Amino acid sequence: MERTQIQNRNCRLCDGQHAGWYVIIGVSNEGQITGVAEAPILFAEKLKDILHTGFNFPISAFLKHAQIGQHWLHWIEITKYRGPESITYQKRIYVRRGSASVEPSPHEKQELFNIFGSILKEEQIVPPAGLADINSTKFKDYLSRFQIDVFSDPQPSLENDLLNREVLTRQFGETHATVYGLLCFGFNPQQYLPFAVVELSVCNGLTRGDDVLFSRTCGGTISDQIDSAVAAFRELYRFENFSALVREDSFLLPLGALREVIANAVVHRDYGITASKILVDIFRDRIEVASPGELPNSLTPEKVLSGGVIRSRNEKIANYLLAMGLVESRGRGIPRVRKLMREFNGTDLELENNRDVRFVRARLHIH
Repeated sequence: MERTQIQNRNCRLCDGQHAGWYVIIGVSNEGQITGVAEAPILFAEKLKDILHTGFNFPISAFLKHAQIGQHWLHWIEITKYRGPESITYQKRIYVRRGSASVEPSPHEKQELFNIFGSILKEEQIVPPAGLADINSTKFKDYLSRFQIDVFSDPQPSLENDLLNREVLTRQFGETHATVYGLLCFGFNPQQYLPFAVVELSVCNGLTRGDDVLFSRTCGGTISDQIDSAVAAFRELYRFENFSALVREDSFLLPLGALREVIANAVVHRDYGITASKILVDIFRDRIEVASPGELPNSLTPEKVLSGGVIRSRNEKIANYLLAMGLVESRGRGIPRVRKLMREFNGTDLELENNRDVRFVRARLHIH
């Protein structure tokens, strides 16, 4: 069994639903015991190195061996893992399907998210994309928000800097962009992630089945998407008021509330669901912002509305939007939206967690 096979199997067994799994080394594909010729102490050291290399967390396991003739049979006993997030190997998640170690389906990923509360989809690699797809100017502008000097020598190479900050990652000797890297700093993220957009629509009625009067697909980086959606709303729903010859603009809803709700959708959406976009639907009586994915089992709309939840599905994206001034400080965004809406028209923000279609929907009432 090769090193990569051992690591893949350890990864998927840790993330499985059952405890007490074993990885046995020294058995052929035909089920015959062949053993390992290497001295057991030296081979056990190699196994320890395997269990601590390439994973986001070191794997806890028991190593045992027994002599079979002139060779040795080794086995790794995998204990049930219950950490803050699922185990990944080389930034990828593996699950057990039959006797194979495979990457999980969207449904299996959601089950893992419900168990651990976090799946690092923003750190997943996007194999065709690399260094050439990252806008270094945007990246340096982001660093400057932290008072990091990006001009004075000596400076790390751009590639190393991007690797250290997980905008890029290396796998099997090749450098690739991550989902986070493309969405925050990419020249054209939709070239590789066409589903990662905000789609804004104006409906002539109360449901999505009514005629669509206007639509806009907002692409680019996540900051571009948020700015484009809010700009479209400003263009469509700006009203001019005059008082003593002084013009004041007003809007259908507070811009700050709408921006915060869209930004939350971008931060919390499940980027593992590749067939859905973030939807901003403007109806006659309300605005709905639907984000692909669902809340994990431990969270409810009531807990989110209370403002006490500061965990994000995509922590790096959340930190990026915070640094760029596109969201309120962590944990304050939703309470601020509720306050703005109460002051504006006496209504409250509503949240719906639909597990059947796997969407979280935020609803702002116009009247």
